[in-house]
Amino acid sequence: MDNERRAKKFQEELEKAEQAEKQQKTADSKLFDPKMVLADAKRVHVLTDEILGEVRYGVLSKRDIDKLNAEEPDADKRGYKTIFMMLQRGYPDLKLEEVEDWPYEVVARLSELLSQRFASFLLPQQKKSPNG
Repeated sequence: MDNERRAKKFQEELEKAEQAEKQQKTADSKLFDPKMVLADAKRVHVLTDEILGEVRYGVLSKRDIDKLNAEEPDADKRGYKTIFMMLQRGYPDLKLEEVEDWPYEVVARLSELLSQRFASFLLPQQKKSPNG
């Protein structure tokens, strides 16, 4: 009987320790680090596609998107420029004219791949009305 009590107590302590460890991991994984976000935003990312192969790209900042939206009212052109700007981070010598001359299938595939990574990267930003 004494051994059963000890085993039960040990099991309860083990479960408490596992629960505390799980809670700590959850808390650790939810920590927001602005410096890490900025560092990650500045690096070149790589994705591998079975059709296009390895694609190097960079993420755009809010400032980049705001500037692009202000400069380019046409959604199609904005889409090409968005892809160009992201790819230019991985391919510094790339020119916008080159992207515009690519087959549409390639641009469509890149748009699909990048939009899967970034849920709303091609969605037009809603403009605020003068009233707010």
